[in-house]
Amino acid sequence: MKKGARRKTGPTEPLRVHILGIGEITTTIEIKGGNWGKIHPTEKRWMKLAYKRMPAFDDKKAADDYVSAHEKYQEILEELGIQTPWHDNLLRRRDDGKWVVYNRQERLETKKVACLVVHDLDLEGNLSLFRQLLKKLEPMFLHNPSRPDLQVGFDAQLPNWVLTGYDPEAREIGDNEPMVYIDTSTPLLRVDGRELLDTELFLRAIPAAFRPIIRLVALGHVVNRYYEPREVILDLVASYITHRRPDLVAPMVEEANRFMAESSFAKDAEPFTEKKISAYNGQDVAIWHAFRTLKRVDRYLGERFLGKTYEQRLPHGSPKKWKNLVGAGGMGLVDKD
Repeated sequence: MKKGARRKTGPTEPLRVHILGIGEITTTIEIKGGNWGKIHPTEKRWMKLAYKRMPAFDDKKAADDYVSAHEKYQEILEELGIQTPWHDNLLRRRDDGKWVVYNRQERLETKKVACLVVHDLDLEGNLSLFRQLLKKLEPMFLHNPSRPDLQVGFDAQLPNWVLTGYDPEAREIGDNEPMVYIDTSTPLLRVDGRELLDTELFLRAIPAAFRPIIRLVALGHVVNRYYEPREVILDLVASYITHRRPDLVAPMVEEANRFMAESSFAKDAEPFTEKKISAYNGQDVAIWHAFRTLKRVDRYLGERFLGKTYEQRLPHGSPKKWKNLVGAGGMGLVDKD
């Protein structure tokens, strides 16, 4: 096939929506069929696309502010050596006057997502990958103490990384494995102490009846942890349990404690233990199981009795059986493109 060309599809091929990943704020989808792809603007090759529809914004300015923060976040990550995929944003005005932003980025191969790769690798390979992930985070951890005017937050969990050069047949990784960070839709940036992101975005993924209490007692803590090196690393280690490699927690705890002790930004942080990682994950599972159930109730009541459009695409049935649910207590990604 000629370079840059796309695979032709029949004119009557039906469009299909394929859920790639269900997060806590939004769902990532791929639309199959027709012309749902794009020529990469610099590499001149055909690429598939992944979409995230963000919760609706009340007006155009709020949507524009979000897009601006999203672009700035990715620029800063690139400056810190964290590669991100090709991306853009599409804005659409709904019939009810609200504005919707669709994050659009290159759709990378599922089998190369880190939460699946960890099942291919032996212990030494997994330790190498974990060390490389920590090394990727180090420039950001060093940046924040030196730039109180511009703080960068980050969600380092396994499903947010794609190892673009990984060969699933070889089942091994190199010493400097190319990797791309794909979860940029929540731009965590503080400029002069102020969040660029409207943190109400987090609350729109929570049933309306619970938003006031979450806003009051938990929202600040939820956001703050993405700016703290120890909390970011804790989340990364706990994601090994989420993605069904609890056997790796012990060596990752040892490696994480060594990394923090030898750093300038977390040397005084409380060391991890397997028990603390397990307790943290168990708490996350309980909280998100409850919220996912409440989301279904919220969607049902809003759509059935109030005529509202629910802001997140959710599959049918129990959340315990949802495929590609990447949050705590989920079934994880399906190894299928």
